[in-house]
Amino acid sequence: MQRREVLINARKWLLLGCELGQRGEDLMRIKPSDFRKIDVDQVVDVFQQKGKKHVTIPITKRAKKVLDTGFPQKISLQNLNDYIKEVAKAAKLYEIIEGKKYDAESKRKAFGKYPKHELITSHVCRRSFATNYYKKIPTTVIMGITGHIKESTFLQYINKPKDRDENAKLFLKYFSENGN
Repeated sequence: MQRREVLINARKWLLLGCELGQRGEDLMRIKPSDFRKIDVDQVVDVFQQKGKKHVTIPITKRAKKVLDTGFPQKISLQNLNDYIKEVAKAAKLYEIIEGKKYDAESKRKAFGKYPKHELITSHVCRRSFATNYYKKIPTTVIMGITGHIKESTFLQYINKPKDRDENAKLFLKYFSENGN
């Protein structure tokens, strides 16, 4: 594969990952045979290694758009992490943020301020999924997909306080949509 194709492939994994909400290791194990139809919709079945759980994730319009261009080619998680840094740099993610980055000299991660593209890893997929769908989908549904067990842990993960009013509004939204 040429460099451009490698980066396009990594971009596909990144976009797909942000719609599936899985850890990098689990994302990289997904294969075309894991997809199936239920009624008119498509889902993907994933086994989450860390939590030892099977989850079924609906394929969103954005995920379908990525898959319509062909399923991404298998690559290692380390290569994905390296390539998406290049994808993020090409997307001009230069904002300086705090984070940890591997330091080859000390052979450890060093906390500091770095350009965002240097810090991005496959973990951005799971966190972006959780953050992007929070308050749009019931929290328990998101947690079921990401593998979080406790709501307090999930909210801490996405850096959000518990919002009881928002839960009440979400309840009323579903309640009114069903004609009650």
